[in-house]
Amino acid sequence: MIRGSWWLVLSFVGILAASCGAFRRCVDGVTINVILLEDEESPWSLKYVEKEIREAIKEDTAINAAEAQLAPLNVLTAPVFIRKHLEERREPQLRLHTNTNPLSCLLLQGSDELGCAVLGPTCTLATFSIVDLEKGLGLSTPIMSAGSFGPSCDYTLNLQRLLPPARKISDFFIHFWKEKNTIKPEWKTAYVYKKPSNTEDCYWYMSALDADGKFATNISRTLLWKPEDVRDILSPQKNRTSNLFIMCGSPTDLLEVKNGSKSADSSEFLFVLIDLYNDVYYTNMSSLQEMKNVLVLTMPNSRKYTINSDLTDNNTMNDYMAAYHDSVLHIGQVMREIAAKNQTEIQQMDFVNVNYFRNTSFNGTAGDYKLDVHGDRDANLSVIYTTTGNEYKVLFTFDTEYNQTKLVDKAPSFIWGKRLPEYKPDTGKANTHHLHTCLLVLHDRWEKKPIAFNKKSDYFRQILTNHSSYLKETAGTDFCPQVGELSCFSVNFFLPTNKL
Repeated sequence: MIRGSWWLVLSFVGILAASCGAFRRCVDGVTINVILLEDEESPWSLKYVEKEIREAIKEDTAINAAEAQLAPLNVLTAPVFIRKHLEERREPQLRLHTNTNPLSCLLLQGSDELGCAVLGPTCTLATFSIVDLEKGLGLSTPIMSAGSFGPSCDYTLNLQRLLPPARKISDFFIHFWKEKNTIKPEWKTAYVYKKPSNTEDCYWYMSALDADGKFATNISRTLLWKPEDVRDILSPQKNRTSNLFIMCGSPTDLLEVKNGSKSADSSEFLFVLIDLYNDVYYTNMSSLQEMKNVLVLTMPNSRKYTINSDLTDNNTMNDYMAAYHDSVLHIGQVMREIAAKNQTEIQQMDFVNVNYFRNTSFNGTAGDYKLDVHGDRDANLSVIYTTTGNEYKVLFTFDTEYNQTKLVDKAPSFIWGKRLPEYKPDTGKANTHHLHTCLLVLHDRWEKKPIAFNKKSDYFRQILTNHSSYLKETAGTDFCPQVGELSCFSVNFFLPTNKL
C-alpha cells in the first residue's frame, strides 16, 4: 500500500459542507466533486483520471443533447461541472485530521460547493475518514469510488465501489475452495503469501485473507511473509500442510517468488494468483513455463480498451481511470431518470437518494457493471490456467453475486493431468484416487474371477493381482447389469498415489 501520499484536503472538507440546497445543483446543473490524489505514481491520480472524467462529460453531454431532441421536457440537458480543489497537504498514512483545520470550520458553517455526487477517494483509509464521519453527520451525498477495497468501507451509507472490494475476493476463495466437480476436488487448506510491498488492491485483498475473518473461519491457512518462506515450503519437507498457495500481484511477482526453483514448478503444487486489473491474459495468449501450475483470478474480458500501465506514456490507461469515467456516465444516466419523474417531487428533494446508484446495472468502457444492494461491484471473475502448450485459457468463471463457480473448459490440457491436485501433500498412504471398472464374473460372485475386461484389461488384471487388498466394496447392478448367466459388479480401487 502506498504510504505518505499527497491528499486533496479542500475537496474532503467540501463533502462535510452539506446543505439542503445541494440537490438544486443537480437540477439546475450537475455538479460532481472530485476527490483524488494528485501525484506521479498512483494509477488513480487526478493527473491521469481527469482526462477520462472530462471525456465522459463530453459523452454525457452528447447523450443529453440527443435525448433532449426526443423529449425536451423530461431530459436534463445541463452540463456537468467539476469542482476539484488542488490545495495539498502531506498526511502520514493517508490519515486526515479535518477537525483541527480552521478552513473546514468555515466551510461547515455554510457552503454551496457540495454537488449531487462525489468521485473518490480511492484509498481505503481516506474513504473511511469520510464515511465514518458521514454516519454521525447524517450526510447523504452518493460517493463513487474506484477502490476503497478494505473492510472498514463495507456496508456504508452512501459509498459505491466500482471495483470489487476485498469482501468479494474473500467470498470467492471460501466458495471456490469448497467447490467440487469433475476436475476439482474440495480444498480445505492454503498458504497465504503476503508480499512486504503491495499495491493498494493487493494490500486489502490479501489482508482479507490473513485477518481472522470469514476466510480464516472457513479455510485453514498458514501465513507467509517473505519469498524465502515460500521457497522453504516448496522444498521437500514432511511438515508441509498444503499444496496450495495464494498470492496477489503479477506474473513478474510470481517469478520473483519462485526464483528459478524447479520444485516450485512441480505439478504437486498449485498457485492462485490474484491479478484482477491486468488484461495480459486476454491480449497476449502466450504464457510462461513458470505459469503452468498457476491459476489466475482476474476480471472478465469485457474491457473496451487496452491497459497501458506506463504512467509516463501519454496513452496511459487502467481500470481505475475507466471506473471514474464510467461513474460519470452512470451519474448522468441517474440524473436523466430523476429528471423524467414528477418535477414537483424533484424540487422537494434535499439530496439524490443513494438507492438510485444501488442494486442496479449499467454499461461503460470497462463493460457491464452490476452494483449490489450495498453499492459494491459484482462481476463474473475469470479463473485462467496455462495449457501444456503455454497458452492462457479460461478454466472457470465465478459469479460474485451468487457465489457460483462455472466450469468453462471441461477437458483442460494442464500440468496436473485430468484433475487439479489435492490440497493434502502426498504421504504415500491410500489417497483419494478412485478407479472404477466393471468386472464380468461367473454367476458365483464371491469367486471374483475376472473373465472379461475393457481395453485396459492387462492394466486392471495387474492391479487385481498385485493390490487385491485394496478392493473395498461391490456396487449393485445399476452400474453393471446382469448379462445372461454372467453377473457383474463394480469395484472401487483405493490405491496409494505411488501405485498408480
